[in-house]
Amino acid sequence: LAERAGELGAATTVRATHALAPAPDDGVGAAIGRALHLAGLPLARVVTRLAELGDGALGPRELPVLADLVCPGGTPRGQVEPGQRYEAVRSLLAILSRERPVILWLDDAVCDLEALGLAQHVLTSQADDPLSVLVVLTVQDELLEGRTDARAALDRLAGRAEVETIALSALAPEEHSLLVRRLLPLTPAASSQVEIRTAGSPSFAIAVIGDWVESGVLEHGATGFRLREGVGTSAPPSVADAWSERVERLLAREPEPARVAIELAAACG
Repeated sequence: LAERAGELGAATTVRATHALAPAPDDGVGAAIGRALHLAGLPLARVVTRLAELGDGALGPRELPVLADLVCPGGTPRGQVEPGQRYEAVRSLLAILSRERPVILWLDDAVCDLEALGLAQHVLTSQADDPLSVLVVLTVQDELLEGRTDARAALDRLAGRAEVETIALSALAPEEHSLLVRRLLPLTPAASSQVEIRTAGSPSFAIAVIGDWVESGVLEHGATGFRLREGVGTSAPPSVADAWSERVERLLAREPEPARVAIELAAACG
């Protein structure tokens, strides 16, 4: 939804990623930097660009708070209350929504209580000052394990009348089987192996088949592509492992500086 709306110019998408061990490109501040093309700019330039938005619509209270979100480190975090950050971000959303609706996508929001707090603040403020803003939270259930505070905050959001919860479960066996067959014409035996291993996960099925294709373990048979005899074909245990193995195969053909470059790129986001 968010990606397609952005591609069509139907809405401005602000996507903030979150993680239990956040990287520099995680969080709402980094998302604002990407959306406004502020990433990598010095603090003084960020302040100037923010001040120009909406013909100077940001006030003296919001401007330094937003600038510090985009370029963290200028203000000790304890000196700015979460509510101040929420209101500063909402003020920015108000400016952006003048031109077209805004989709605020908080990906893996349960990793950051402030992301959940921001969503709650934006929704609560709609009653008195409505904006053309759609808040989308994507949540992985496993990230809620043992985090009662995050679960409680998420439950409060889900309990709001204007919030719709869409549960995305694994594909049904027949749907998953159809997906696997459409990805690549495999023999029944190879197709069954993918279906069993990936257990209804489309992204995992795509990763496993892509891994097989790239590693050259498939050959053409009378009823479709089959696994070569005598070739190890154990499927990666997860999507992350599938991608890791593909990267390792790529790096095996490259000099050591290529690995360093990729590690630096990953660290920089």
